[in-house]
Amino acid sequence: MATEKLTISDPLSEVTRKDRRALLGISVLGIIIGGANIIPIKLTALGIEFGKTDQNFLLFVIFLITLYFLSAFAICAFSDFLSFQIDLRNLSKERETLKKFVKDPYVKEEEEAERRYINRSKKVYLIRGLFEFLFPCVIALYSMFLLLTADIQPTKIYF
Repeated sequence: MATEKLTISDPLSEVTRKDRRALLGISVLGIIIGGANIIPIKLTALGIEFGKTDQNFLLFVIFLITLYFLSAFAICAFSDFLSFQIDLRNLSKERETLKKFVKDPYVKEEEEAERRYINRSKKVYLIRGLFEFLFPCVIALYSMFLLLTADIQPTKIYF
């Protein structure tokens, strides 16, 4: 049962989850700005006014921030995946060691039932991993694409 618990546990560590949250936040900002082709020309609260060059530079800065968080998230997520693989390998070694010492006639039936549960929980782990990892990466890449291809028209949006 330990393998099932391992495969349905949270695939991302707290650090990776924070990076994911930041990545999704900056990606949504990039999609809003790049997709709608709008960018503020004036931040009244800060007393800043943007010219056309400044707006393009701001887009580039948002692009770089998105790239940074995408890289940080990918590195942390890969580390979490490797950690999971190590835990799974260690658990498998422990099970093999225990099987050598246990001579029970009902072990075959239990092993078959356990294998079915493990296969199901691995599928859930795969689906959850794809959602937790692939979805933010696709959103970030889409945001970066929009930011690079945006043709910003000055709009009078005041913050």
